[in-house]
Amino acid sequence: MTLPNLPGLSILDTSVNSDALNFRPNTWPPEYGFPVIIDSDGKVISRYGDVRWDFSPWHGSVLKIYFGDGPGNGYKVSRENADLLRLIVAWWIWGPGVPVTSRTIAMKFETIKPIFVICSKHNLCVSELSQYPEIIKEIALNGKFSHQHLLTYLHDISFNSDKLGFKILDKDGMKVFTENLKFDDSTQTAYIPPRIWSYQLLRLKDCLDEYLENKEKFEELFKHCLSAYKSKSASN
Repeated sequence: MTLPNLPGLSILDTSVNSDALNFRPNTWPPEYGFPVIIDSDGKVISRYGDVRWDFSPWHGSVLKIYFGDGPGNGYKVSRENADLLRLIVAWWIWGPGVPVTSRTIAMKFETIKPIFVICSKHNLCVSELSQYPEIIKEIALNGKFSHQHLLTYLHDISFNSDKLGFKILDKDGMKVFTENLKFDDSTQTAYIPPRIWSYQLLRLKDCLDEYLENKEKFEELFKHCLSAYKSKSASN
């Protein structure tokens, strides 16, 4: 996979040093031995391939995430799915998104992990989930997660699928998922209901995809209009 243009480590609760070993991966996906978390003394706390990443040096108190493909307490995940989950978290840490705290990364991780757990129970790679509407339905009905947040994360992963090399749900899969989500009154927003929000995100992605497919034509149109404007201005 081609190494994307990564701006570097973007975690709010740790100092960022462009010379640090963990500032930016030199391969994508990062190599298993690549250091993710380094403490203030320069000691490597967690490496990319570890079963558990320990954010405690960043967070200031105990904070860990468990990928589930090795020994430890927590829901189990197949190695194949755990590696895709690692890649998503790596994108959140080193990608071009808005810098966040390690606590936010951990919360996003816990929100999206149930999908990987259920897929692993079915011996299914999460990148193939869109082909199995019944399992999508099961996740929507039984997954314990924040619905609004999960929808946002799924759309973000789909939008960046060219960088990640996979997507969890395609357009049809997302439709099945949103149709089967059950929302309690307490989780409804008074302004934009989650299903409408999901629809808006889908339409926005369609618009952006169409623009990317035709961006050269847009640039040509802009240059033509600019040239016509300059020509008309010069003749006045």
